Amino acid sequence: MKRRKNEKIAILLAALPGAFGFLGIGHIYAGRIGRGFILLVGAWVLAGIGFLCLVAWSMSHMVIPPPGQPIGEPPAYSLVLLAVGSVLLLGLTVLWIWQIFDAKSVCRNYNKQISK
Repeated sequence: MKRRKNEKIAILLAALPGAFGFLGIGHIYAGRIGRGFILLVGAWVLAGIGFLCLVAWSMSHMVIPPPGQPIGEPPAYSLVLLAVGSVLLLGLTVLWIWQIFDAKSVCRNYNKQISK
């Protein structure tokens, strides 16, 4: 017989490892392994692309002109890099908060199913 899952443990497993980039651990605990791995990989992709955009944005401001040339303005696409990177990292934060509440819901649904 399957054992019931503790909702508080699911929340802790979603919140604490999620704060360090390991989203979906609470879902894996609650029995939704596929969703947990999708959250894990999706978070890493969002974080990777977001940080790459912010690194590219900061490097676009470090262009050193040849000697004797005036310092030019950063390229026009640098604001796009800043915006994309910021939106992706903000989205990652929203995803982290959502998956905490969803892990609790998944755990509750799991417990309802095994009690039937």
